[in-house]
Amino acid sequence: MKNTKQCPNNCENPSKEKLNRILSNFINKFKFLCIHKECGKIITYKEYLEHITICSYKKFQCKYKNCKFIGGFEECLNHSLKCGLELKQCEFCNKSFFAYLLDKHIKKCEFTKCKYCSIQIKKNDLDEHIKNICPMVDEICNECNKSMKRIDLKKNHTKENCLQNQVEELKKIIDEKNKKISELELENSILKQKSN
Repeated sequence: MKNTKQCPNNCENPSKEKLNRILSNFINKFKFLCIHKECGKIITYKEYLEHITICSYKKFQCKYKNCKFIGGFEECLNHSLKCGLELKQCEFCNKSFFAYLLDKHIKKCEFTKCKYCSIQIKKNDLDEHIKNICPMVDEICNECNKSMKRIDLKKNHTKENCLQNQVEELKKIIDEKNKKISELELENSILKQKSN
């Protein structure tokens, strides 16, 4: 006997799409109970696939590996925002700690950041760094009294710049004195007119 894929009643072979549609329509006639016991909702198969992913009774576990918290979606979301078992990194030494231990670590951490240049540095070395090394600390030139970043003072502040700054300062002083002299002369002139 010859094995064929044709129906003995000479029926047309249905396509996969048609079979899928037939099966889908058949399955959708059945009702299913939501797998989340507290829910108790009875739904069609089509609704079921969507419902089980958004069911308010679905349980979620906290996203942090060491945490055992399990709750509804909203509960779990709120929990994970403040979960102490989230791993966080110390901004000074870059080591990782559980969130609930991070503040305690930061108080004891041997590293800190310079408030001027943001370099990571040992706490014991910070004062020396700021006093003598940090390129972003403001320093005053001993010659012209101009304030600038240490890096600019060392790299860009030449004798010519310094002399130019001194000349500009002197010009300002002379301008101020000249202005004062003009004011006094005007005042003197007014007084003379009043006395006559």
